[in-house]
Amino acid sequence: MANIDNLNIGSEKIGEVNYNLPESGSFAPAVPPGVHTGTFKLAEQDPFKPTDIGIGSGVSQKFAQVAYSALIQVQNGTGATEEHEVNFLRANWYVSEKMKQANMQSSAAELTRSLGIRIEGELTVQRWQDALRHADGRARFTAEYAWELYCRSCGQTTVSTTPRKKQGQAPWPRKSDGTPELMARCPKCKGAPAYGSVRIVRYKLPEQQAQTVSTAVAPSPVVGEDSIPF
Repeated sequence: MANIDNLNIGSEKIGEVNYNLPESGSFAPAVPPGVHTGTFKLAEQDPFKPTDIGIGSGVSQKFAQVAYSALIQVQNGTGATEEHEVNFLRANWYVSEKMKQANMQSSAAELTRSLGIRIEGELTVQRWQDALRHADGRARFTAEYAWELYCRSCGQTTVSTTPRKKQGQAPWPRKSDGTPELMARCPKCKGAPAYGSVRIVRYKLPEQQAQTVSTAVAPSPVVGEDSIPF
C-alpha cells in the first residue's frame, strides 16, 4: 500500500481565492443611479400583497401595497440602447406622522401620481388596484434611482449614492471621473465588496397631465392611508 506521506499531496498549487469578488449569485445593478423613465410592470406573483408596518408601541398595521418593476432603456458601452428591468420595487400607503407634518404623502400615492393616474370619487383598494392593472405594461413613469448597500452583518444600509447622513450612511465610492464604482464595501465592518440594490429615491411628476377618468388614467391628489382601508 502506498504511503500517503510520500504522495506530495498539498504541495501543488491548485488555484487562488479572490476575496474581493462579490458574493456568488449577486448581480450588478440593472441601471446607473440617476433619473430614468420606464414602463410600469406589475410583479408576476402577489403584486398586491399587503404589508405589515410598525406604527409604534409594538403595534403593526396592514397597508395596501404594490410590488412592481420598471422596464428602462439604458445605453451600453457601445452607445446601443438596451432594455433593463429593475425588479423588487414596492410602494405602499403608509404615512408617518413626520411625513404628514412635512406635507409628504405615501410612496403609493407618489407612484400613482407619477403614472398619471387620477381616480375620481372615493379611493378604495379595489379601485386603486384596478387602475394599476390597467396601467400594467402601458403607463410610464419617471423616478430618481439610487444604489444602496445593505450590510447583513450590521443589519442596516450603510452606503448609498444618496446617503442619509442622520442614519450614518456613507457616500458610495466614485471614480476619478465622478461615476460610481460598481461595488462598495461596508465602512463599519469592512466586509467584502458587494453590489448595491436599486432603490427609488423619489418619484417625478408626469410631464403632461393625463385625461381624468373614473378608473384609470391620469395625477392624483394628496391621499392619506386612511382612504385605503382594509
